Amino acid sequence: DVAGELDDDGSLWYLDVDVWLARRGGKTALATPIATHRKTEMARRFGPQEVAYTAQTRDAARERLEKDFAQALRTPAAKRWFTELGKTSKAAPGPREWKLSTNNGHEHIQLFESFLRIAAPTRAAVHGDNLDLGMIDECWDLRNDDVETAMGPAMATRRSPQLWRYSAAGDAKSTYMYRRVLACIAAAKAGDHGRSASFYWGAPDDADPGDPRTWYMAHPALGFTVRESFLQAKWDDARRKGQAAINKFRRSYLNQWPEIPMLEELVAKLFVPGVWEAACSARLPQPEGDVFALAVNPERSMAAIGISGAAGTCGLVTQRPGVSWAVPELVRLAKAHGARVAVPARGAA
Repeated sequence: DVAGELDDDGSLWYLDVDVWLARRGGKTALATPIATHRKTEMARRFGPQEVAYTAQTRDAARERLEKDFAQALRTPAAKRWFTELGKTSKAAPGPREWKLSTNNGHEHIQLFESFLRIAAPTRAAVHGDNLDLGMIDECWDLRNDDVETAMGPAMATRRSPQLWRYSAAGDAKSTYMYRRVLACIAAAKAGDHGRSASFYWGAPDDADPGDPRTWYMAHPALGFTVRESFLQAKWDDARRKGQAAINKFRRSYLNQWPEIPMLEELVAKLFVPGVWEAACSARLPQPEGDVFALAVNPERSMAAIGISGAAGTCGLVTQRPGVSWAVPELVRLAKAHGARVAVPARGAA
């Protein structure tokens, strides 16, 4: 209803659509009709359409092409569309009105003159081609904006293009997605979203991850295609295994970020130029073994735990509201890894 809003000339108003939601939350159930609609109704209005889909790997994209996108074209509803489309189409690929190609490197679905192709999540994705609809799935696995940079210019001359991004929350390495999430939140707070539509389902960081009320708040498929008993079993298992498993539960089913990527622009605000880079350098003397560090903001409303490794690496382990959780978590981490703990001699920590 929102992403499909039209401009005065009948083209889609939104150029960018961001959908962030938990795993098993309905991303495939959303992407499949969006792509099918593009190759049917949109093709009838604007002519042959080119669709490109990427996932975390090309093999994952190919599996989605065969199991989901192709399956949608085998339904009675799709066959009714073929009858209507055939009245305006100049050519059809064959007696079945559509065909699936699984030739290695050329996997696609052709529906009359429109194509849905898969692409590897690289800077060469759809480079040089025209593109009407780009779909970037599993954004959490991307480390940079190469795929978006490749798809964007391919849409420049098209009548009604859209770029969809969707994913569950990521980890400390999910810099591309986290930057997009921050941009979406900032646009929503400012009320200035332009031609970008953003949708975010998730639980607040301070919500109880074991409370079913939190699950219903965060997971749009719960009570429909996901049973409460399933999440209860997953939570019970995570609770028995410890904090690492709890963090995976939070990320997968509550769309929370237990690990926050350290973006360059955030580093610039926190440190004098060169300090963070020097701390990450293997050339500096390093302690033997891992060292965990605790930081608390002056208001004592947030605490963070970082780690410095003997190999010269450092990073953020976790960041959460409040401070009561910090000491027990530091004790657990130190015991589990046989590591020391560093706390500033002065300050809130």
